[in-house]
Order: sequence, then C-alpha cells, then structure tokens
Amino acid sequence: MPAKLNDELVKICAAIMLAVSDPGVGRAVGGGTPHEPARAVTSGTPPAPAVTNDDISTTGPDVGGRAKRSRPGWKLLAAVAGLAAVLAVGVAAVYYWPRKDGITRAEFDDEFLNLNKWTHPPSGWSVDPNEGKGRLVIQDQPRVGCASGVVYEDFNMSSNLKLLNNGGAAWALRADSSGDNYYLFYLSGPEGQYANKFVTYIVRGGAIDLKSERTSEVLVELKQRSQYKINVAAQGNTITHTIMPPPKMGKPLTPLGLFTDPQKTFPRGGICFRTLKGEKFSIGDLYARPPEIRTPE
Repeated sequence: MPAKLNDELVKICAAIMLAVSDPGVGRAVGGGTPHEPARAVTSGTPPAPAVTNDDISTTGPDVGGRAKRSRPGWKLLAAVAGLAAVLAVGVAAVYYWPRKDGITRAEFDDEFLNLNKWTHPPSGWSVDPNEGKGRLVIQDQPRVGCASGVVYEDFNMSSNLKLLNNGGAAWALRADSSGDNYYLFYLSGPEGQYANKFVTYIVRGGAIDLKSERTSEVLVELKQRSQYKINVAAQGNTITHTIMPPPKMGKPLTPLGLFTDPQKTFPRGGICFRTLKGEKFSIGDLYARPPEIRTPE
C-alpha cells in the first residue's frame, strides 16, 4: 500500500506542477483547442497568432478593452481535488489499515457491553449483569481469551481492575495466534498462590516455565471488591506495570513491576486475560494503543 500511494502522489503532484507552470498545456500548436485541431500552415501565408489562455477572458473585457487573465481551469482544480483525496486515503492507511506484517497500528478499546471484540473460551467469561454493564467478568478459566485480531509490538494499555475475591487476577501480553505462548502477569491477592505478590512468567506451548518466575512485592493493599487502575507500558523487551489504588486508600500511582526479557522471546503479540487458580475478577474501561498515538486530552 505505501508504494502504490507514493506512486499516485507523485503522479498527481506532477500534474499540478504542469498545470500551474503551463496554463496552455494540452492546446495544439497554432491556436488549436481541445475541441478544434490546429490549422495547417501553408507557404506564403503568414500564420495566425496563436490563441492562448492569456488571451481569453473568462470575466469580460477590462477597462480600456484589455482582456483579463484566465482563472485556473478545471483541470487544475480536478488535480488539486485528486491530491486531497489521495492524502485522505493515505492518512487512513497510516492509522487504520493493517500493515502487511499484521501489526496493529490503531487504538483498541472496549467498554465491555458485550464480548464481540474478543476470542474467548466457552466458559468463565461473561458480562455479568450483577456487576453492571460495561465490565468483563472472568472466573476459573486458565485458558486465555484475547482481543480479536490485535497484535502490538510496543504499546500502552490501561484498564480498571476489580477483585471479586481475594485470589487476584492475571493477564497475558504479546500472546501469539495459538494462545499458547506469551508473557503471563499474575497479581496475587491475599488468598492467592503468592499472597500480595506480582509474579511474571514466560509461557511456552501452554505450559508455565517455572524457571522464568520473577516476583515483586505489591506496595498497595489488595482487597476484595476494591477497584484498581492498572497501567502497562511495553517497549522493546521491557514491560512496566503501575497500579493506582482507590482514592480512599490515599496512595498515588505506585510501581507494580518492571519485567525485562534479555532473550526478547515475544517481540509482538496480543492482549489476553485468564486465571491461574480460583481467581474471580472483572475488567472495565480498557484501552491499548501504540505509543505514536497520543492519549486524548
């Protein structure tokens, strides 16, 4: 797409330059017009002066009998309109059309009124009316469910997490199309496998690589029914998490974990959620976008 777009831009720009530099372009030598061919010049007969755009008035004679210069013709206007159309298509191509390598360049967001934007397991995922519209509820489902067709390299993500029990929550980033290979992040609640720890794993072939386990202490209190804002910044082989507790806890945005993979195992992939063991949590107001798309004011 970029090569074709560039070719079209070059052609249209050339047409505009030609129309601007030579208003009589397209007219035949000897005074011909697009509707009247040029007259032949015979020997002994002086040629009639050529008629050009400069001699033709589109607005009537000026004071003193002189003709006004012609305004730009329809060809120039058409060329400008064509350039504008191609530029509009180019903008759409840059921000909304997938690249040939499959990388998503547009923002992904979901208010979770339904699950239409997700490829998810047949059980364990729901929009629970008891939690109100706009929240995804996940319970007892160790298989990942992922945002359909979303593949990011570097990206920023934010979501609202609510713990529906004291087990915690888990999500997978840079998952491949099989859903079996990804980075796994586990926020363990007070009754989770690692109480009040933030744990990172590498998952290969659907199995957690226990040797890849890394843990950090959670510096905010995790409580059932409490809501937290989770922010993610993935850049290269480093993924950084921060957590914002409820205002009543009186704590600011707090570091949650910084993970760096020296092997760069997964340079790109999808956004997914799952559980590890008995967790129940809900997600609301999720968005993800590549870093070149700025956050709305």
